[in-house]
Amino acid sequence: MRHLPIIAMFVLLSACVPYHSHDAPHVAGRIVSRATGEPIAGATVSMTADPGWGGKTVRAYTDARGYFTLPEIHHWFIAPLSDGIVEGEGTLVVEASGYRAHRERRERSTETLTIPLAPKT
Repeated sequence: MRHLPIIAMFVLLSACVPYHSHDAPHVAGRIVSRATGEPIAGATVSMTADPGWGGKTVRAYTDARGYFTLPEIHHWFIAPLSDGIVEGEGTLVVEASGYRAHRERRERSTETLTIPLAPKT
């Protein structure tokens, strides 16, 4: 009984700290050459969440078949009564040697993307 006030205070404080982990944009797909349709291995794919969604950047590299999966961007916010539904937005950038960089705005997505890169001329 002596520890009951401490336990009660811990429960109350835990309701006021960030405890919902939400996923901002999650992106997966394949990078191919616009000219040939062939996969581009070793391309860098990055996603930067907007500042309102944490502003963090994640990166991945395409495999030999041009496929990539970016790790999820996690951010926290104080919302003890939240329904847990949060959308995320950010900027997707794809870069590969010999190709023009590709940049686009993306929202959180579960679709698999195919992004063609134009060769540098």
